[in-house]
Amino acid sequence: SRVLLDQLFDGLQAKVFTGNLVAGDGKKLLPPSPSKSGIPRFPRRQQVVLALLNEQLGRGRNGVTKTQMMKHTFLIQKRGGRKAGVNRLYQFHPYHYGPFDKKVYADLETLSKKGLIQTEKRTKISKPGDEFTLIRLTSEGAEVASRVTAQLDPKLRETIKSIVTEFGRLTHDQLLKRVYQLYPKYASKSVKRTLLRK
Repeated sequence: SRVLLDQLFDGLQAKVFTGNLVAGDGKKLLPPSPSKSGIPRFPRRQQVVLALLNEQLGRGRNGVTKTQMMKHTFLIQKRGGRKAGVNRLYQFHPYHYGPFDKKVYADLETLSKKGLIQTEKRTKISKPGDEFTLIRLTSEGAEVASRVTAQLDPKLRETIKSIVTEFGRLTHDQLLKRVYQLYPKYASKSVKRTLLRK
């Protein structure tokens, strides 16, 4: 099935990047070499994640939450589509807070292991004990993300910029509500469905 193929691909990709994939002759396959520009090669999904963080944090924000990353990536895929070459990046499905694909988290984890992003647990001031995760680029990550963004297709760069402009300053609930209004089928399993009634 498509899911099994995606899981197999992700597993092979992870082993290649860490140098743990062994060929039939017993030799280890090396991680992808840097491109001519000197930037390490990244899968398309991770390029989008880096460019999205670059755009968001480049506007002076202190960090980006996981919910923002998930929903903004979803919106980029929906708005960009085939024209921007991102119509099949992820396999989003309805979940507790709307559109979700665990591969977004997997890509963030991979970039964290490469030292390009860092995460920090925060507690909501309005709700003590209610935690959320804030994502930032490291100094190396900021440099790499800027160069990756510059090499993206102009249509994709414009899509990312427009999504951050339109949705970047919305609160958690405002963002969920707007996504549910635009794509109601993805709210079918959400614990926040009542937002649509407000």
